[in-house]
Amino acid sequence: MSTPFAVRRGPVARQHVHDGPAPSPFGPGRPVDQLYSLDSAELSVAPERPSGSGYRELTAALDHAAAHDVLTVVAAGNQGRLGSSVLTRHPWTIPVVAYDTRNRPMDLSNLGSSIGTRGLGAPGRAVVHLNPGERPLALAGTSVAVPFVTGTLALLLSCFPRATPAEVRAAALHGVRRSVVPPLLNAWTAYERLRRAST
Repeated sequence: MSTPFAVRRGPVARQHVHDGPAPSPFGPGRPVDQLYSLDSAELSVAPERPSGSGYRELTAALDHAAAHDVLTVVAAGNQGRLGSSVLTRHPWTIPVVAYDTRNRPMDLSNLGSSIGTRGLGAPGRAVVHLNPGERPLALAGTSVAVPFVTGTLALLLSCFPRATPAEVRAAALHGVRRSVVPPLLNAWTAYERLRRAST
């Protein structure tokens, strides 16, 4: 499953969309139109596999998010393949790879040029999910890793209210890369970059 999260100052709303070959991901209710009216959104999208084929409506929604400075974080996928999807290829998204407890990318994480050059790694093995009234559940994968990046971006936007989303994104991504494997998220380095830039 690939789960993109969008971060922007303001109220949060959720919309679940299926990004598969059929049925059309944008049937009755037009989720893309609903997305356009939000300050920020969390989309759950599940492409079957990395793919070269595009999805017009999803690309339009991602373009719209970028035009309105909504940071969009997406799971790279758990097929353990080399490739990309409409989500990880989009130039504004931040693809996330799951890292293990030894700070290495997990074998299940998809990797690729767009993932490595614009993405980040985050904890994705044995992440405990708390269910009130139930036993804790240890989860793994790229969707489990995404909230670490999303939470970091939200905290950075809160700590630096004058920073633009593009500045926060650049601080988190820190630099030009040419690998198919993204580096592990370093929230402190991003914080320090923004602190120095704000003084």
